Amino acid sequence: MAEPSREDAVAALDEGQEINISGALFDTGQGVVTEDDEVVDLDSIDLEVPDFLLVEDPFAGMSKEEIAEHRKNIADIIDKLTMPQRMKLATVGNMEARKLLIKDPRRMVAMAVLSNGGITPGEIAALAGNPATMQDVVEYIASSRNLCKNYMVKVALVTNPKTPIKTGMLFLDVIRRADLKKIAESKNISPIIRNMAKKRIH
Repeated sequence: MAEPSREDAVAALDEGQEINISGALFDTGQGVVTEDDEVVDLDSIDLEVPDFLLVEDPFAGMSKEEIAEHRKNIADIIDKLTMPQRMKLATVGNMEARKLLIKDPRRMVAMAVLSNGGITPGEIAALAGNPATMQDVVEYIASSRNLCKNYMVKVALVTNPKTPIKTGMLFLDVIRRADLKKIAESKNISPIIRNMAKKRIH
């Protein structure tokens, strides 16, 4: 999937055209374009949230009971945020915030998580391999050289039925023999991908 350029987004806004957003975030220079073609300047969004939504080790020294209570608080806090606030938190929040925001039913919030500078290859691989992950998220990971450069992300994409078949077939070229065997034996993978994996083994 080709990633639309910033120039495409700006031109579409200037001409009043409807924009089909297929990137994680479109920055027009004036702000991010939402699904409603609204331009939101995330830098200007007031986001007052506790530090445990921002630091990467928020539960250091806490008991299991305290961690459970904080996680409940995280869900309650996010529920009260506006969409622009959720988008901003998705780009700056920690793993605890990302875990919830990636499941947001509003596409742009989930996609904004992929623009978070702290997102790890492990998180991306987990998203890429989870059949429950939003289709647009899976396709964007598969189309982004930066997000799918990790080997385990490629393996995860091959095993996810939501990954476009052509993309999955391309990634098979770099899959190691041991992983190819697992893919060839899996019943949860597209028959086309399974058969291609079998051919590469023999």
